[in-house]
Amino acid sequence: MDIAIIGTRRHAARLRAHVLADPRVARVLIHHPDPASLARLDDPDPRVQASSDWGDVTAQDAVVIVSPGDSHAGYLERLVESDRPVYCEKPAATTRKALDWLDANERSLGPRTTFGFNYRDTAFATAARGVLKQEQHGKPIHLRFVAAHGLAFREGWSDDWRFRTAKPFDRLIGNLGIHYVDLCLHLFGEIESANASETHMRGGPSADNAVLTLVHSGGATAHIMLSYTAPYANAAELHLTDGRLEMRDGKVAIFAPRDHYGPDGRYATPPERQLAAFASSGAYYDDAIARRVTRFLDRVEQHGDEPAPNFRAALRSCEWVLRLADDAAKYAEPETMRAGAGR
Repeated sequence: MDIAIIGTRRHAARLRAHVLADPRVARVLIHHPDPASLARLDDPDPRVQASSDWGDVTAQDAVVIVSPGDSHAGYLERLVESDRPVYCEKPAATTRKALDWLDANERSLGPRTTFGFNYRDTAFATAARGVLKQEQHGKPIHLRFVAAHGLAFREGWSDDWRFRTAKPFDRLIGNLGIHYVDLCLHLFGEIESANASETHMRGGPSADNAVLTLVHSGGATAHIMLSYTAPYANAAELHLTDGRLEMRDGKVAIFAPRDHYGPDGRYATPPERQLAAFASSGAYYDDAIARRVTRFLDRVEQHGDEPAPNFRAALRSCEWVLRLADDAAKYAEPETMRAGAGR
């Protein structure tokens, strides 16, 4: 099969590698509207070609959108009359107007559009779906996520786009937080209420720390801590009435049962059973991307449809990010408090 990829940098290159790893892919056409950007493209794989001609994009068997987030809805609009399957990175759209347009065009785009919410395909999410469905470890109580690293203090990164923008989907809440908001919606269902706060440890227009708190309609809660200034941490915990599912640095384990006691008769950490282990967090997330890309290519090959609820779920995740960004703005720190905190 022949695949068009719209986008050339960073995550686009990462996704391109996953597409090229599939033996069913005969050609990858890289598209960018600016020929100068394509001139800088350097990929030794002979299957990779480049074109700034839109007609070449729609001539391929499927289209992958990995351009900047605020261009996604525009590309989807250009593809609305096409019959090509589409893989679109998150977010689906970055404004309420664009989300409304996508909602109105669900009939055309929904069955053939896969969105890149790859955290749903992680080993943690797979295990969580299992324990929630089977209920062998009781009822869900709380989800907790921590994603942190010191990027804001890394030499040469202070002028990175992450720290120079106030756009909701370029900030921590929208760029990283959307993955966790989407996963919470996926596992726990609709959100009843939510709030968000942001802090600026190093100053600048874009927050470098964010905390999100969600209360779901079924009663379960979630807490999401995101940081570009804290020491590295990558963890997830699903607390249930008779067990705890954990992911730390790419290793997933279940701790159960609840009623486990130490030699002194007091409650103790339940026995651990490892469910999955990856060499690193990078390998853990690469596995999730590979799973989602493979499933998309399966659908292209089989001329199948994306499951009906997924399109609307992607729009819902974007809508909640916009709400949370608005909520965080209500409690934004005064400018006078944004002086860099240093190390």
